[in-house]
Amino acid sequence: MDETSNSLLVEVRDSANQEAWHTLFDCYTPFVRSILLARGIQVSDLDDIMQNVLSVVVRRIPEFERERVGSFRAWVRSICANCLLEHYRKKGRKEATGDRGTGESKMARVLQELADPVSDLSRYWDEEHDAYLLARLLTKVENEFRPNTFNAFRRLAIENESVDEVAADLGMSVNAAFVSRSKVLKRLRQIAAGMID
Repeated sequence: MDETSNSLLVEVRDSANQEAWHTLFDCYTPFVRSILLARGIQVSDLDDIMQNVLSVVVRRIPEFERERVGSFRAWVRSICANCLLEHYRKKGRKEATGDRGTGESKMARVLQELADPVSDLSRYWDEEHDAYLLARLLTKVENEFRPNTFNAFRRLAIENESVDEVAADLGMSVNAAFVSRSKVLKRLRQIAAGMID
């Protein structure tokens, strides 16, 4: 899940494709909100910041080129950093620029970390992004499989349990456990092809 689906990016460039835009916003809005809240952005500022982020994404999506700017998630991260800076500058908050007289403020550090692709916050962004998308994918496919099939997949592929232990606990052969894992993985790949990373 290292790259945003190219097909979805093509679809959202057609502004009339409401389903594609809904998928894009459904994937990114909760994720970005949770990251910003976790980094101390005030709830009172969050809606305005999110509206600005989404507006910029809508306006600038035709400009996005993976070859030039890298992954879609990194592009969205840089938009967040710029929208945060703009938001706090407009409000006249000195913490956005670190002008408090005694060094950098928390907000200035958040902005610097968002802008730096190798910062702890950028790594956290990527890790949380992967975890968020995996959880979304798992929720989408879980009800498509019998409980034993999905449990075998989860225990083998996610929890890295021993195949012998999983097969014995679920009352299936080792081969059936491997087949269960393969079936769910195949379906996850199919769905992931149409989702955002």
